[in-house]
Amino acid sequence: MALESSRSARLRDGRLWREFAHRTLLRSPDTRAVFYFVGQTLAPLSRYHARLAAYAGAGIALGITVAMRVDLDGGGLHMSASRTRVQAAVPFLMFWTVAGLRTAFLLPTELSARCVFRMADLSTQRVISTTKVFVLLLCSTVLAVVLLVLALAGWPDSELWCHCVFGLCCAILLIDLFFYLEAYMPFTRPLLTERSNLPMTLAVYVFGLPVLGLLMVTLERWTGHSALRVLVVCSAAAAAHVFLHCLRRLPSHPASADVFLDEMTEPVQTLGLSR
Repeated sequence: MALESSRSARLRDGRLWREFAHRTLLRSPDTRAVFYFVGQTLAPLSRYHARLAAYAGAGIALGITVAMRVDLDGGGLHMSASRTRVQAAVPFLMFWTVAGLRTAFLLPTELSARCVFRMADLSTQRVISTTKVFVLLLCSTVLAVVLLVLALAGWPDSELWCHCVFGLCCAILLIDLFFYLEAYMPFTRPLLTERSNLPMTLAVYVFGLPVLGLLMVTLERWTGHSALRVLVVCSAAAAAHVFLHCLRRLPSHPASADVFLDEMTEPVQTLGLSR
């Protein structure tokens, strides 16, 4: 009884989940520090909540609009969801989740405190990798909620597995693309004043999002319930992920120079604490 109550208490306060994460995803102290820094920065500040709520509202509204069909039946409204519509709604939710978090990370908090990252001797590549893990966990949570709703609605298990596999592949590749050129610690990059990236942003949201939905629907229809074709799609997604990861490791990539550690021009008084 004592052991069982102790385990229940650890489960309630989250210690079991933290221990599991520390043994699998967050093995080193610096990755754990970055992960908790991102989470604890997002949690209390209302300006990040407002930005994330705007993206979440847009994603949910667009997802429901795409997934649901409304018909007039006997003078009343009848709502239904088709397989094709749900196939298009899942990548839309993944897109808005990744885009919302990516935008929130660009809002700086306390720029005068950036000197602590110089003293910590962090690797920018590892910082971005840990940030991507944080985003993937949130995308997995959103996907789990969608799958739970579909399961309660009576969708077959084969359809749920397909949505799960394709949703995770879509989330991983979207995270790779959105964070490909990232070279700063989240919340430490100064605000950009120029508008040179506006055309690219409009192109991503206006043209990239519909192409993403069409591509996911086409792939899910092509695979059907064939395990071999699903394996082919997963292998292609894994190859694209590895390819983008290798490109980020090149010396010419912005993250290879650890720019956020050297962005301050004046010397930092560490009082010997960095040794």
